[in-house]
Amino acid sequence: MTRITRISCALSSAALVLAVSGCTAFSPIATEESYNPSDGVTIISGDVTINNTLLISDDGETARLIGQVTNTGDEAVTVSIQVRGDEDTSFTGQIAADTAMALTDDMVATGLGSEPGATVPVYVQAGSASGQEVDVPVLNGDLEQYASLVPSPSASE
Repeated sequence: MTRITRISCALSSAALVLAVSGCTAFSPIATEESYNPSDGVTIISGDVTINNTLLISDDGETARLIGQVTNTGDEAVTVSIQVRGDEDTSFTGQIAADTAMALTDDMVATGLGSEPGATVPVYVQAGSASGQEVDVPVLNGDLEQYASLVPSPSASE
């Protein structure tokens, strides 16, 4: 090989390495992207996060609000949740500092006016932090993991 051929090969190889590795420089790293890993959505207000927030309803009128509430702060916080359907339903409760808890069975909203497959605005405010409104999906009890969560007609009375 002549000297010019070697230099050409080296430059071509370097250009190829830069071109191929340059693709990753402009691609986001998938593990750094925030996403909802399940059927529900995430709502954040101050130190309080509600993960996997869902409304479970078979009739589109009465729905159970489910999710996992976490307070990462160092003080207890009063959390207000408002399901904004055809008729608004509000829930208020307190969560201790640095704890997590599931939303309870008695969080049943009435007058939803949204069939399964739709979304309903849910507003959450924790303490004096700014509130956040998120469109929460309405699911029915067709999936086994949600079948026991469908509110019975007596739950709304």
